[in-house]
Amino acid sequence: MLLDVLDTIGKNTSINSKILFQFYKLLQSNKFTRETNPYRHFGSFFIPINKVSKSIFLVNHRKAKCWIPPGGHLDDLEMPLDTLRREFSEELTYELANESIEFYDISISDISNKGNLCSKHYDFWYLVNFDDLINFEYDKREFIEASWFSGLKALEKIKTNYKHPEQNVIIKRLIQSF
Repeated sequence: MLLDVLDTIGKNTSINSKILFQFYKLLQSNKFTRETNPYRHFGSFFIPINKVSKSIFLVNHRKAKCWIPPGGHLDDLEMPLDTLRREFSEELTYELANESIEFYDISISDISNKGNLCSKHYDFWYLVNFDDLINFEYDKREFIEASWFSGLKALEKIKTNYKHPEQNVIIKRLIQSF
């Protein structure tokens, strides 16, 4: 149940309580998926990482017009980890098996894509640990390009993401933790 996910996240002292409160508020509305609320809804970002090479995998998203981690919207009756697994398969053509997945953070992003009803994303962030730098077969309809980047190179890429500074903060903190 999504309420249980939020309650577990709430036990993490590093989570911004104001953002978490907004997540609870959206959940209480009972309209938190793209199907039930095309304007505001939950999503999951996942960041493939390789701790040995201190690398992260980013995608150059066609609609967002910037470098971001892969991810997607929660479907009806879907939990954030279910979304992560489904989107990983759809976007990177890779079935997760024994990879370590860990919750990392939450964020709320204002979205301003022309012709798109969506105005706000409430995102769960997860790290997916890989022992090797997998050459993912990314979805070329959704992404212009995608690649693994060292921490410094990833920071250069996300600096162009002026639309979503909260994402930059999360990725920068991750890279600094390597």
